[in-house]
Amino acid sequence: MTPDHLDTDDAEEVGHILAAAMFNDPLAAATFPEIEDREALLPLHLEALVRYCALFGWVEGLGDPLEAAAIWLVPGETEMPPERLVAAGFNTHAEVIGDEASERFFGVMEHMEGVHADAIDRDHWYLQVIGVSPDVQQSGYGAALLAPVLEEADQALQPIYLETFAAETVAYYENLDFEVVATDRDPVLGLKYWAMLREPVA
Repeated sequence: MTPDHLDTDDAEEVGHILAAAMFNDPLAAATFPEIEDREALLPLHLEALVRYCALFGWVEGLGDPLEAAAIWLVPGETEMPPERLVAAGFNTHAEVIGDEASERFFGVMEHMEGVHADAIDRDHWYLQVIGVSPDVQQSGYGAALLAPVLEEADQALQPIYLETFAAETVAYYENLDFEVVATDRDPVLGLKYWAMLREPVA
């Protein structure tokens, strides 16, 4: 299985794939505590993140029809400045998902920015979100999505950073040579998180 590069035209489809995969993720559930809101708004929320990464990072998908996707910020571009957020549509994001959900999500993200800055001060890849359709989870899609970037990062001697709020994913990433570099609870929603870093593998 070889991933395909995706662009802004694919943002809506990728947003729905990621929303299905992340529906029970602790951060998604805390951002949209009502099931009906999560069903309606999580795809729109993730679509905006996909659009940002399609414009300023890297988006890849797997399957025809699409079954899995990953969105990345690339080395040297792992900060998200206001003008780029506007270009991706985040200036109207609160109107789309609601003020309360927006405040919950971006409150957590503001804290995580500090965790990120403390964890790595070199150019690196930043895995924003990876998701596999529930029907094909544990079928190798996740590993196939990650493999090209892991290989590229190893060749360029670049680390890879990610954060997860799902305890069950920590061991999965550890098996891919990630190590936990910080863990705590965010002060906004009280969610436990794990910041993980993968140094280049020779």
